[in-house]
Amino acid sequence: MCGTVIESLSATQLDLARQNLARFGERVTLSNSDTMFLEFSEKSLDAVVGFYSIIHFPRDEQTVVLKLKRIAGWLRPGGFFLANFSSKQLSVAVNEKCLGDENGWMFWSGWGAEGTLKNVQVALQEEVDEKGHAPLL
Repeated sequence: MCGTVIESLSATQLDLARQNLARFGERVTLSNSDTMFLEFSEKSLDAVVGFYSIIHFPRDEQTVVLKLKRIAGWLRPGGFFLANFSSKQLSVAVNEKCLGDENGWMFWSGWGAEGTLKNVQVALQEEVDEKGHAPLL
């Protein structure tokens, strides 16, 4: 695979990506899909980036997504995984009109900083430092 794959359930976000990344043509693939079912071939990616994605899963599903050994399996040796998580514990937060859109319903949850570090440690079965850095491979 060569290029960038952008995955989202949000048609609005994909439309914004399509507009902003049009100059890159076929180097960008947009996928309207569910992260829970995302699959890539083993050792086929240089990086996996998950900004503002995992935080939109219920907390119990976040631990499924955090099966980082699965994500690590997608990465070539020396590959990178970069994601953001909620620093605060949130069991549920809902914005009914996210981005000012009547249909822009958005869900958030999180384990907080300590809970997320613990979940990452369990997923990796390795040590995570105080800044949240951990080796994947």
